[in-house]
Amino acid sequence: VDVVLVGDVGVDHGLLASNLATRTGRPYRAADIDADTRWLASTYGILAIVRVEPGPRVIFDLARVHRFDEVLFFGNDAVRASELFGVARLREGTDVVLDDVKRAQGLITEHYLGKGYAFVQVEMRFDADQRVASLWIFEGPPPRGGVGGGGAPPRAGSAAERISPA
Repeated sequence: VDVVLVGDVGVDHGLLASNLATRTGRPYRAADIDADTRWLASTYGILAIVRVEPGPRVIFDLARVHRFDEVLFFGNDAVRASELFGVARLREGTDVVLDDVKRAQGLITEHYLGKGYAFVQVEMRFDADQRVASLWIFEGPPPRGGVGGGGAPPRAGSAAERISPA
């Protein structure tokens, strides 16, 4: 098999090629290509689209997956950052990809709404040079009775409303 790497991803192609199971001169194996694409993504954050041409010639078209070294939270007055990491299924101090940040955005929104907040807005902002993803949280008014205080306010005239603290 002949192996070709295409695309500038900020990592030396010789280094990448020396670590691939698919190598020039070796027999073609689809399982090796599968393992190589997983290795490229998990080790270097590189997405590889693979084409196999007659010969066989295996061409790895490489593109960088956005990876972030750090996730920061801003505007979260009601929920501590340490709690938000758990809610977002992120681990503090580990790198993440864009899909992880998008998933975290949805999970944090669900968390606030589940606590009874009328609304919450979670915006993603990125500093690619610094490799930092920021989640800006704009909290709506807290639920009556404080955070975790029972969700929606009681109906007008109900017994719950009459005994609720003012």
